[in-house]
Amino acid sequence: METQAARAVELIGQEKYRIWRIYMAGSAHAFERGWLELWQVLAGKAVDGRQPNYPYDRGYIYAG
Repeated sequence: METQAARAVELIGQEKYRIWRIYMAGSAHAFERGWLELWQVLAGKAVDGRQPNYPYDRGYIYAG
């Protein structure tokens, strides 16, 4: 975001850019100190009575 600051301001305006900048800085600070965690949950609805075939880990990303 910092490297594209001018473009970000062009797209969303100075006020929103400043809000997001302080949000990101605060989040980074909290992550570094262990005050904040991020959890992701992936859910899917069965289609035609079958569960989606989602991978159980991220190994497919790193397979070369």
